[in-house]
Amino acid sequence: MRRDFLMRPLHLFFGFLALGAGWGGCGPVDLAGNVQHAGPIDGPFAVSDYFSQSGFMGDGMLSGFLTASTNEECKARPPKAEGNCYRFSYELGSEKWAGSYFQYPANNWGSQPGRKIEATFQDVSFFIAAEYSVTLPKGQGIGASCTALADCRPGLDCDAGSCQPARSQPLGEHCLVSGECEGEAQCLAQTCVPAGAGAAGEACAQGSDAACVAGLHCGVENDSYQCLAEGAGDVGAACSTRNDCRAGLYCRDDQCAPKTILGPFNFQVGGIAPTKPGLEYSDPIGVSYFASGDQPQPLVGPDWQQFTIDLGSTGAFDSLIGAFMWAVPFPQIDVMTEPSDYPYLADRSQPVVIYLDSVVFR
Repeated sequence: MRRDFLMRPLHLFFGFLALGAGWGGCGPVDLAGNVQHAGPIDGPFAVSDYFSQSGFMGDGMLSGFLTASTNEECKARPPKAEGNCYRFSYELGSEKWAGSYFQYPANNWGSQPGRKIEATFQDVSFFIAAEYSVTLPKGQGIGASCTALADCRPGLDCDAGSCQPARSQPLGEHCLVSGECEGEAQCLAQTCVPAGAGAAGEACAQGSDAACVAGLHCGVENDSYQCLAEGAGDVGAACSTRNDCRAGLYCRDDQCAPKTILGPFNFQVGGIAPTKPGLEYSDPIGVSYFASGDQPQPLVGPDWQQFTIDLGSTGAFDSLIGAFMWAVPFPQIDVMTEPSDYPYLADRSQPVVIYLDSVVFR
């Protein structure tokens, strides 16, 4: 899987997928009938009300690698959530990437016309989050007994018989908690980065520990994200909220876990071309979200993040086969080494979990 795969037009993937899979049976389609409304679309709408999450790509073409559920095992939904929430579990396969597509009718790759559109739209927005497990470095964690520095994991020191944060990892080096990072730095997705200026009680972006001064983390208090004192929980400690964990960690399945960043993603609206000789229908648009001067690179972490794709330059369109699509490579797939040689590598024996919510055209 080459790093430039995200820059290729996704309809080329769809053409390959549809031809290779017989264009009608593309992976699991357990959500194919999940459409709430019939008829034309004449105003703002949640994609899940009008389109079926039925198109699977990459490793998703084969059963068992990409599975999806709707309105089950979702994260706590973002404020004013609309439509359905989705949970995707992606296990590494031979293609080393996977994606999903919302279609009308289900599994339509150009054999039938799409939804009739009787409105114009400025943008499509959505919330997305992702998480995966990482291999941990050798050595004991915080609070474990030790007799020498070598007994403790990187970034910890053997102090009075127990492993403790040493603030010894330079900027750019690996870390699990912020206390391992040198000087006034924070640990963000296993990397030491400069700390922010956020003092205790000041607002911070959801999940962004790096916005706070060293020693604080970004947690929830009084229904808002603020810079707060970090918890005491190291990796694997029991937790009920992220506030129980040290900066650099979050609470996943009741245990403090390393924060991860997955990306870059490819997000695209429509743009499907006929995928087999004799198919006559296609989507008139193909707008993507990529990093540019005024929007960030689409990296996704375990906290909800909202993205918006501008449709203002597309003009009016009167039909739509596919309302939204995403694709992503398996994390760190280009790192061809054993976990023992590269700590913090994504655990390839465990799935990546992707959450999607409130995909809305306005």
